[in-house]
Amino acid sequence: MPTLLTTSDCNPRRIDIASWEFLPDKPLEQVATAVFTMGVRRIEMSLAVNPLPHTADLAACRVDRVQDPDGIYRLRMSFAAGRSLCVTMDGLLRNNSASAAADLLENATDLLWGKYEDPPGAALGGLILHGMGRLDERADWASNLAHSFPWLPDGQILYAALLMKDPEQKKQSEGLELLLSATTRRPLYTDGLSLAMELLRRWPDDESLPARTDRLTYLASYSAYADWDSINLSVDVTGE
Repeated sequence: MPTLLTTSDCNPRRIDIASWEFLPDKPLEQVATAVFTMGVRRIEMSLAVNPLPHTADLAACRVDRVQDPDGIYRLRMSFAAGRSLCVTMDGLLRNNSASAAADLLENATDLLWGKYEDPPGAALGGLILHGMGRLDERADWASNLAHSFPWLPDGQILYAALLMKDPEQKKQSEGLELLLSATTRRPLYTDGLSLAMELLRRWPDDESLPARTDRLTYLASYSAYADWDSINLSVDVTGE
């Protein structure tokens, strides 16, 4: 059975022998994490807790031990039931049907930022839409997410991805500054890590190459041992 070793920026509550619920410490200054053991392995997970609501049903995420179809046990993060739009996005991703529900995801992303005030959920929706090429017309939305929640690197990475393609050099420079700042910290989502590394490699600015290389080296400590099938960033840290 898994064992919870440590947490950062969140408070755990054990649900049963293989499940935990996590609530945020307030205010968040970085992505919340938890370290678990699974047999001989140690796994550090980023946790999508939401610091804005006052009720657990809208703020919590949980981690469960689950069994894959091939019989292998793993840890999986999911959203509290009250975060229904996040639950929907999670399900679409796990069933590889996100592209068939692009309009739903676009509406969900707006609602999570506005009505439900769920920045981790909004960032997840934004990353999905970016992957489908549907984020280009949402620069104001991405800017709000990036600047309102500095503890969430994924939002800054998303906005940097839009600014990299801006024809104005000033906007590109702003995007590079955001990217370099965001990539000194652990991302929440695996897609956030992947997008950050892609931007660092492709940014059209030769003078920033040493700084971008430094950030890529830092992120390599995550990417080398990340579970790329996990929605949230989950890293095997057994050797540390």
